[in-house]
Amino acid sequence: MESTKKLLDHLLREKVISGYNYFPMCSNFAKGRFALVLSNFHESKEYLFDIIHDLESGKYLTLNTSLEIRSKSSYTRWKSNFRVVDDNNNFFKELRLRDEKGYIHLETIGTKQLEDLFTEEYIENLVGEDEGYEIAIESNRKDEIIITAELFFEKSSQFNLGCWKDAYKVPVIILEGRIEVFKSYLTGFNPAKICKKRIKDHEYNFVFKNFKREREEELIRKGFKINPCLVNNLFFEIL
Repeated sequence: MESTKKLLDHLLREKVISGYNYFPMCSNFAKGRFALVLSNFHESKEYLFDIIHDLESGKYLTLNTSLEIRSKSSYTRWKSNFRVVDDNNNFFKELRLRDEKGYIHLETIGTKQLEDLFTEEYIENLVGEDEGYEIAIESNRKDEIIITAELFFEKSSQFNLGCWKDAYKVPVIILEGRIEVFKSYLTGFNPAKICKKRIKDHEYNFVFKNFKREREEELIRKGFKINPCLVNNLFFEIL
């Protein structure tokens, strides 16, 4: 596991990838079905509560669907418009930012706007680490995945009115499985690739737009599996 993390940290540091996730447990989805994933970067329980409330109170969870929530650690190249505080203006408790010298202690910097202290260039060379979670819906019915994707698309981003509490501006929504049947229905999504490696009960993954064939072959030799996916436009723009 340590060698895999070192490889991913290297790809992140060299800006080959925008970020990666570590899961202490693997997903249990069956092959041949559709999987819609909302992979939250931060740890807000209020955000999670709002999602579950909408899923349970609407027409989203049926006898055909499976719901899975996995905790995860996230590592990402930071952006100047990423949030460091929740809707109550409190720092996210598990969030840590680091530069080449070490970690920035957010609670001691005296401001909750990083741009007050740092240049945009410096901010976007930081790496953010947080303890978040992933919510995944699995179904064998295309229509159920589409209506849930529309819910995620509508409420997961801070840009939208009526968004879930503590929403980020850039949510991560991923559609896996037989994605070709969705391309004409989900216009707010773009094709990408998801790269996964399982080590016993653990999993690493990241999403990318496109690599040269040689890099993909190298990752496969190192035990990764690469599959096509669809991702929401806001996330696609920062890959």
